[in-house]
Amino acid sequence: MWTPAIEVREQDDAFTVLAALPGVEPKDIHVDVTPNDVVIKAETAHAHNGDKGEVHRCEFVPGEAFRSIGLPKRIDMAKVKADFHNGMLRITAPIAAEARAQAEASRRA
Repeated sequence: MWTPAIEVREQDDAFTVLAALPGVEPKDIHVDVTPNDVVIKAETAHAHNGDKGEVHRCEFVPGEAFRSIGLPKRIDMAKVKADFHNGMLRITAPIAAEARAQAEASRRA
C-alpha cells in the first residue's frame, strides 16, 4: 500500500484536489466522496513475461494506493468531477450551498 502525494486548494467556492498517481491506468482509479471527504483508491500492476528478455533488476512493485482527504467544508456530492491526465488526478468538488451560506454569515458577524 502506498499513499499518493496530494494538494488541496480552495478557490471560487470549490475544492480542487490534485493527486499524483504515476503509472496508474485511469480504469484502475476509484474515487468515492461523502459530504466531508474524498477517498482515492488505485491499483498498480507490473508483470514480466519471458518473451521480452531476461530481467536483471526490477524495482516496480504492484500494489494499491489509498488516500482519504478530509475537507474543511461540506461539498455538493452531486457536482463532483474528476479527470486524469499525465499521471495526475484532478478532483473538483464544489462547496455545498449551506456551507457557503454559513461561511458568509460568519464573515458578516
